Amino acid sequence: AKKAIALMLAEITPTYVEKAIRMAGDDEAQKPIIEMARAGNLAQAITDEKAMIAKNPTSGAAAFNLAVMLDATGAYDEAITQYDAALKLGPKDYYTEGRTECAQRAAAAAALMAD
Repeated sequence: AKKAIALMLAEITPTYVEKAIRMAGDDEAQKPIIEMARAGNLAQAITDEKAMIAKNPTSGAAAFNLAVMLDATGAYDEAITQYDAALKLGPKDYYTEGRTECAQRAAAAAALMAD
């Protein structure tokens, strides 16, 4: 009985996974925005990244970093749009990985809301 209870508790106990999130820092103009996000000022970093994209709409790094930040806030649909933009501008393996993981989180969130 103890084993069955332990198995059941393992199945229903929430687990938390931390993962380092890669941001595209190969564009020097991205570094202050990345540092702002890492320092915890995500809202301002998102605002600044959107302004950066308005000035330079061909920056794949900016689109990707905006996607990562939107993803982190749970704005999955908007994040997926930005991941797609980044992939069109300069496909990189980690852009694809970020988009795939975001889509999985979006599906999981939608499934939770459906219940």
